[in-house]
Amino acid sequence: MYDAAGKYGRDIGMDLYNGKKLYSILNGLRLGNIRLDYLNVDTVNSDRQIFAEMIRSWRHFSAQTIGRELGLSGEAKGRLEGGYDAHLRTIQHPFGYSKWTVVAASGEKR
Repeated sequence: MYDAAGKYGRDIGMDLYNGKKLYSILNGLRLGNIRLDYLNVDTVNSDRQIFAEMIRSWRHFSAQTIGRELGLSGEAKGRLEGGYDAHLRTIQHPFGYSKWTVVAASGEKR
């Protein structure tokens, strides 16, 4: 589901995979002292309800906003929503584990 969301994002001009590219982007801007920090949001060290709310907002954005922009069929929207719903069930289950990594990048002008 996240692969499909990434493809749909690309189709409307958004790069949902930019975290993987940040080091190259900052180097391309000729920044020095580049630093990448990885922030993990997970069901052990984060509030499950807040984590779930984050995923719900992505579910809505992917299925509704991107879906409308690209004219996705009801079936395609349903597949996206189903994938997000599965992720939400894992987050909300007391023994479920899920993690989302956020890349925080910085650099200095030379």
